[in-house]
Amino acid sequence: MNLTNLSFVLLAQNHNPTVVVEDFWKSVGVINDASEIKKENLIITPGLSQLHLESGEKIVVDPNRFQVLSNSKEKLVHILNSYCKNLRYIQGQALGFNFNIVTKPNIYKEYLTRILWDAVPDLINLAFQKTYNNSIATINLDISSEDQAVFSFNFNYDFVNTALGDLKINFQLEWENCENNAKDFVSNLEKGSLSKV
Repeated sequence: MNLTNLSFVLLAQNHNPTVVVEDFWKSVGVINDASEIKKENLIITPGLSQLHLESGEKIVVDPNRFQVLSNSKEKLVHILNSYCKNLRYIQGQALGFNFNIVTKPNIYKEYLTRILWDAVPDLINLAFQKTYNNSIATINLDISSEDQAVFSFNFNYDFVNTALGDLKINFQLEWENCENNAKDFVSNLEKGSLSKV
């Protein structure tokens, strides 16, 4: 199972969009040179900063949200660690790890429609919520296509009013836990074990 649309969102009080400029990303080791930032997509204002890296990452910061989209979980974790370590005074609120798993063909449509037909005859989308050790997962299953099913996962960690430097979360380990939990969820559903998901 491959993951797509990887991202994280870090909610906090008082992110400063004007801080996350070229020099910041160079000093924390996310980029080596300013040429790694695509100039045509660069926005830096007090209310919003956005930059796209040549390596594919998209970074968006506003006063309440720091979000990174990437194709690389290693790059996501590196950026998140660098940000929290170097802006440790920011008061964090929550963290979400997000990704999709696409399965082909769509084996769920027939199975779920058969089980839930009486309640929802035109079923195209299902939402689940599941609690894990350290997070709450919201899972959206889109079965509208005959060719594929799309599972959208959001694993949420709440830590209201905790300075980023005081977070006791191993981001690499938690990302791996989220990925394993998501794959187990999909696998159990593939086996027809709706009760195990």
